[in-house]
Amino acid sequence: MILPHSLSLSVHKAQTPVGVLYLVEKSQQLFAVMFEPNWDNFTQKYQTHFLDFKMTSFLENVEKQFQEYFLGKRKIFDIPSYAQGTIFQNKVWNATKQLPFGSICTYKDLASSIDMPNAVRAVGLALGQNPLLIVCPCHRVVGKKNVLTGYAAGIEIKRKLLELENDILVW
Repeated sequence: MILPHSLSLSVHKAQTPVGVLYLVEKSQQLFAVMFEPNWDNFTQKYQTHFLDFKMTSFLENVEKQFQEYFLGKRKIFDIPSYAQGTIFQNKVWNATKQLPFGSICTYKDLASSIDMPNAVRAVGLALGQNPLLIVCPCHRVVGKKNVLTGYAAGIEIKRKLLELENDILVW
């Protein structure tokens, strides 16, 4: 993928109770939240020469909100974000953002919530492309009978996030 030279992404690497998290800013908007397991895919897509590892005041605020989340003091993020997706992906991501802290729903439930009950697999694929992990809480979407399936950062991190939302961990 060839990207315009005007693209500049600031990155901050944060330690969390569930693993290393990369917070990516583009022009005072949250562009991506990635755990270490999916960071390599991100850097391949957005070429490392566009990434600037530095703390900005915007990323400072983002990290503070994540600290509050991991302490159980924040249930909703208040961060301007920029997610590039198709119309369908954006519809799925917006519905996912409505899932309350500490709750879960199935892929089928999420598909039904966007009036597309037969689009269960498409919903799963859209969530697999979610660039804003945790902020767009796709970890709250589970398979039939509440089975943990699919998460870009791996099932173990998904499990830890769900456990965290029910039994708060220390940052």
